[in-house]
Amino acid sequence: TALTCFVQLDPFEFDVPTDKVEVYFREIRPPAAIVEHWAQMRARGLPFHERYTKSARIDIGAVNAAQPTGTAMDVLRQSPKGAIAVGSEAVFQLLRDGKPLTDQPLELINERSPVGLWHRTDAEGRIRARLPLPGRWLLRGTDLRISAGNPDHFESQFITYAFDVTR
Repeated sequence: TALTCFVQLDPFEFDVPTDKVEVYFREIRPPAAIVEHWAQMRARGLPFHERYTKSARIDIGAVNAAQPTGTAMDVLRQSPKGAIAVGSEAVFQLLRDGKPLTDQPLELINERSPVGLWHRTDAEGRIRARLPLPGRWLLRGTDLRISAGNPDHFESQFITYAFDVTR
């Protein structure tokens, strides 16, 4: 039996302590333009203020045809159909506002390994990955942008997608 569960949290705002922004950037790998914009803001003594929305999805069992959930960010497993086996190639598509998100860093993390596998989405918002370990996996990514309403603030969409890989 295949089950899909998804949720999107209400947006919330917070300030990242200045001494933690570099750690945050290592975690999410934002584009160089965002890093440079923050450097300019910091030089002016401004805080790192962010409006953050998190979306999450979990697929349990054999997914045969992943459908968009309507959350701000979503991940669709496009292949394989059915269960994912160790060593097989899986294709995932990242959507933001229902459209493929290109050139976005995504990290795959397995419950058995402290080392994440980083990928970057292609022109169709897809990554292809061979999953070397069985168990629970998490695909995660953060799309950080300069706020359209206030160029001294940031807005982000964060996605987590959980799934299993069989032996």
